[in-house]
Amino acid sequence: MGRHPDERSGLKDAVDLGRYAGLGLQFAASLALFGAIGWWIDRRLSTGPWIFILGLLSGAALAFVALLRAVPPSQPRGGPRNPPPPDSP
Repeated sequence: MGRHPDERSGLKDAVDLGRYAGLGLQFAASLALFGAIGWWIDRRLSTGPWIFILGLLSGAALAFVALLRAVPPSQPRGGPRNPPPPDSP
């Protein structure tokens, strides 16, 4: 038997929710990992917080790029925003 359209919509929403929650966790994990590596290097080299900050910024940049690649571009509803002008006689 086929599923009711509302069930399919709910299933798609649940899949999207899981996907985007996973992306958020990936972003946080990237910040934590690169920050921890920067903190560890700072402690080994006694350089203060500079490599830690660089690690956080690197992790954020890489996670943001991964986020942009994973999220599909939005599509306008109802056609283009600026329809072409009508032909003038």
